[in-house]
Amino acid sequence: FRSPIPSQEEAIRYLTTAGRHCRGEILLGGHSKGGNLAVYAAAFCKESLQLRIGKVYSHDGPGFLPHVLQSPGFSRISSRVEKTLPQSSVVGMLLEHQENAKIIKSRTVSLLQHDPFTWVVENGAFLPLEQLTMDACVATMKNGRVKNYLDNYMGKSGELWFQALEGTVTGGDMFLFCSDGFYHRMTEEDLDAVYRENRKKVDLTESCERMVDTMMTRGERDNISLGIIIMEEKRRWFS
Repeated sequence: FRSPIPSQEEAIRYLTTAGRHCRGEILLGGHSKGGNLAVYAAAFCKESLQLRIGKVYSHDGPGFLPHVLQSPGFSRISSRVEKTLPQSSVVGMLLEHQENAKIIKSRTVSLLQHDPFTWVVENGAFLPLEQLTMDACVATMKNGRVKNYLDNYMGKSGELWFQALEGTVTGGDMFLFCSDGFYHRMTEEDLDAVYRENRKKVDLTESCERMVDTMMTRGERDNISLGIIIMEEKRRWFS
């Protein structure tokens, strides 16, 4: 990772040229990499040009390396930066962030939410949500900072971190893996039913399909994914 990259330098030149050929307030914006370039150009253009910038919109754009966010230019413009994130954002959560973010509703799931044509619009505005879903690719670390799983895997910080669980399972123990679309509608009675049903060694695929159908009849329209693992013998495990 390095910064600036050629496209960011070109974005500054483009904004500077456009600023010389127009008067009044300037609005900047872009989607994905375009959002990143809009924010970068606003942060590193001349201060006299910054004063004319009314708003900077980054629609699910990736973030920056720490030194960009710590720069005087970004500090001057940060209050005017508005970031839009679909509820299970992947691309928009990359690298470091300090922008004001608005979480909005998308009609699809995971990486497909990066397509802005899936974002729900009502009464001329994006439909807001209170928070990211649990399957957004972020994790809260011990120091309270929000970290991104993909940043870790790509080696942005040069330091690899991981989460590990350790324990012992016995024959008959069952593990249920599910997305938040299932988790939102699941009850303790549902869990008990799944356990009792699969103790009878029924077909696991049929059991999963029935549970997904149940969640959909309850009105869930988010990503609904479900998997069941039943241990046949005692063993020590790591995850």
